[in-house]
Amino acid sequence: AGADVIVTVCELCQVNLEVRCSLEEKVPIMPIAQLLALALNVEEPRRLDRMMSHLVVDPRPVLHSKGLLSKTCSP
Repeated sequence: AGADVIVTVCELCQVNLEVRCSLEEKVPIMPIAQLLALALNVEEPRRLDRMMSHLVVDPRPVLHSKGLLSKTCSP
């Protein structure tokens, strides 16, 4: 029973975790601002898609599988 996504408070924390992560299977790590934008539907899908594409481990496949991301954002 592990985490599907790790959410951080700041983007520097997110980058540090992504760079220093030594897990065999990488877990998506995303800043809370992106998760809030997704939950509150405040970002246009293309912009949100662009923001997520810059993360080291892409969270979009997990978010799609959980029904949290619309099909307009490509994994």
